Amino acid sequence: MKKHWKTLMLTAATAAVFSCGVSAFAVSDIHADILSGRVYTEGRRAYCWDASGKDVDYLSYNGTTYIPIRTAGEWMGKNVTWDEASKTITLSGTTTKTIHDEAGTYDPNEDDAALEAAQNGISAKLRDDITVVVDQKTQTFKNTAGETVYPINYNNTNYLPVR
Repeated sequence: MKKHWKTLMLTAATAAVFSCGVSAFAVSDIHADILSGRVYTEGRRAYCWDASGKDVDYLSYNGTTYIPIRTAGEWMGKNVTWDEASKTITLSGTTTKTIHDEAGTYDPNEDDAALEAAQNGISAKLRDDITVVVDQKTQTFKNTAGETVYPINYNNTNYLPVR
């Protein structure tokens, strides 16, 4: 009887470890919205640009506003790096703090798609497998209710919760 009890406990423990390991690193499909309101930082309206100076949208998901990682780094005056192998975003060092106070460029051919996304929302990925490190400290993001929220990936851009 003792032998069966040990086998049962070992089996249960192993199943628990494997089920946690699978769910802890899940990437989930979500439906998010393009943020239609204005965003302000340090008392002025702020826009998001990609590396080529093109406008990038803010996102809203479950009451949380998300900004592209590049924008977060620019606002904080931090260098941003991405390590694909470890799925780690690092914001570190010091660089010129940048807040774009005017709209970037846009492609008129994308206007119809942008309008549809603004009206109907977008499909994105909730990325609980990404680690965010700011100045050598791993960050955990919380919403206003104190619940953990995770980065989002949309159009090959990773977004962080603003809070």
